[in-house]
This record gives sequence, C-alpha cells and structure tokens, in this order.
Amino acid sequence: MALHFQSLAELEVLCTHLYIGTDLTQRIEAEKALLELIDSPECLSKCQLLLEQGTTSYAQLLAATCLSKLVSRVNPLPIEQRIDIRNYILNYVASQPKLAPFVIQALIQVIAKITKLGWFEVQKDQLVFREIIADVKKFLQGTVEHCIIGVMILSELTQEMNLVLAKPLNLQDQGQQNLVMQVLKLVLSCLSFDFIGSSADESADDLCTVQIPTTWRTSNYHEFCRFLARLKTNYQLGELVMVKEYPEVIRLIANFTITSLQHWEFAPNSVHYLLTLWQRMVASVPFVKSTEPHLLDTYAPEITKAFITSRLESVAIVVRDNLDDPLDDTATVFQQLEQLCTVSRCEYEKTCTLLVQLFDQNAQNYQKLLHSATAVNVDMTIQEGQ
Repeated sequence: MALHFQSLAELEVLCTHLYIGTDLTQRIEAEKALLELIDSPECLSKCQLLLEQGTTSYAQLLAATCLSKLVSRVNPLPIEQRIDIRNYILNYVASQPKLAPFVIQALIQVIAKITKLGWFEVQKDQLVFREIIADVKKFLQGTVEHCIIGVMILSELTQEMNLVLAKPLNLQDQGQQNLVMQVLKLVLSCLSFDFIGSSADESADDLCTVQIPTTWRTSNYHEFCRFLARLKTNYQLGELVMVKEYPEVIRLIANFTITSLQHWEFAPNSVHYLLTLWQRMVASVPFVKSTEPHLLDTYAPEITKAFITSRLESVAIVVRDNLDDPLDDTATVFQQLEQLCTVSRCEYEKTCTLLVQLFDQNAQNYQKLLHSATAVNVDMTIQEGQ
C-alpha cells in the first residue's frame, strides 16, 4: 500500500517488524519501508501521528528515527522547519517526561543534531539554534523527571558536538594534501601557544591555569613510562653513566618511580614499564667497567622500599573504601615480584633489614589487636591483610 495511505495501525505493524520482529524477510521489508517513509512528503505528518497517537514505545521510536535521518540530510530542511521540529520535540518531551527512556534518548538525539548542524545559522540577526541553553534551563527548573531530561540534553549535545563530520581524504590529490598540511600546522600552532603574558594580571596570586584533558594526562604518563623502559634497551648502563647529566636524571627517574608506586590506584599497567627499567639497570651492574658511579646502590633500595610499603598501605585503603584489591590480580603481582626481586638484590642487606623490620612491626601490631578487648573487625582485617 502506498505510504500516503498508510494508517496508524499499519505504521505500528511496521514498527513491530522493524524493532522486535523475528522474521528476516519482514524486517528487510520494514527497513525498505522506513527509507521510503523518510523520502515521503508526508514524513513529518506521519511522525507526528506516531508520536501523538502511537500506542507503543516502538511507534515513538520509529518517529524519532525518521526525524533523525531527516534532519541529517546533506540538503537540509528549511530553517523554519527545523526550528519547528526542535520546538515540537522539546514541548513533546516536556509534556510527557515519563516516556520510555530509549524514546526520550532518541528524541534528544534529534534535538542535538538539529542544534549542531544549525549552530552558525542566523534568522533575523539571531543565532536561533543556540537558544537551546535557555530551553534546557527550563527543564532544570522543573520536576526531577524534567531535570533528568535537561541533563540528558546537555550530555547528548556535548557528545554530538564532539563528533567530527569528515569526508574521506584522497591523499593522492595535491589540493587535499595541502589542506592536511595546513590543518596540521594549525594544530601545531594551537598546541604550541605560549600562555605566558595572556593573563590580565600575572602579579595576582590567582593565576590562570590551562588544564589539559584527563585522558591526555593518563596517556602521556603511560607513554612516558614506556619511553623510560626503552632507555636501557637502547643504551648500555656503562654508556649512560658517562653522560654528564646522568646523576640528575637517575635521581629524577627514581623520584618519578617512587611517586608512581605510591599512587598505586592510578594507571597500574604503567608500573610494569618502570620496574622493567630498574630491573634491567640493576641486572647490568656486574658488567659495568666504567669508574663513574652508577648510583643504583642509592636508588634501587628506595624503589624496593616504595613498592613494599605502598602495597602494605594499600590494604587499609582497599578495606575501608571497599575497592578492588590490586593484589588479587595474581598474574600482575607475580610479574612485578619477578622484576622486583632483581631490583631488591642491589644492596640486598638493606632489603632484608626492611622486610624483617616491617614483618616484626606488623606482627607486633597484630598481637596487640588479638589481645585488645576493643579491637575493631576492620582493623583486624587490615592487619591480617598486611
């Protein structure tokens, strides 16, 4: 039957076949019908019919799907029509905040796409699609359900803005090659910008700080740890100690490693690379013929101490905050202990003294708790773990 003659009942059958149908043939036919519906002049009226009179959530989802594809076309709808669609959806979800969550999400995605694609469009000297923030504020001032919808709109809009709409590049084309080079130069210029002098008053105590995204920090940290691990792979210890800056560099690497071990809950996979560096450095000591001090007898015991004490201290945090115990990952622990056993052999006497001291101290604390009438179960669990 031609689409412009389809009734609400027929559209809902289409929804059933499309979203929950098990017959593959019917599903394929439903997908074809969906494409025809999107191209139909009656698409908007059919979507409105499904939203206002549909008896199932899948009918509303079909309407949202059609609208999403409609507003994402290469040849956009007239600006007035897109404004009407946006306002209609905002009023619709505001009047029916208890719709199925997946329906609300799908409708909000339509709003986000309309907003993004029309962000720079002007009507009567106004950037009309940027009024979404004022619309969201109305949701945030309403009921809990409306607040949730408002937050969902902001979240979806943020995600949509982060998506890059790009066409595949043909790097065989000289013009596109030049475009890529200019874009890379622009990115480099942005990343190389010197913020010194950009503050209105740098003599004030409150200085502006340029924060990089957290994902950059974690990634940079991990890659730096990998870089350090490669240091010993590319150079012999005998070569490194001959470098003038070696004493300062090895001190900084030791401090960096100790700090990383103490913050065991962050980027645990990076510790492997730091221990790899120290393991290889210590293993090379017998083969160093240079008279220059390698200083590993100074820093290796500190690395060993930091590893052991940080793991002991982690027990209390894991127990009290109910966190995942890193020591439960036996494969990782075994690997790290294999690396540490090499590091700990440098100044082995210091390692033995440390272990005996910590063992005696924890044993005494455990004995005190056993004989204490006021001992708390949590403290007992922590002491047993240590």
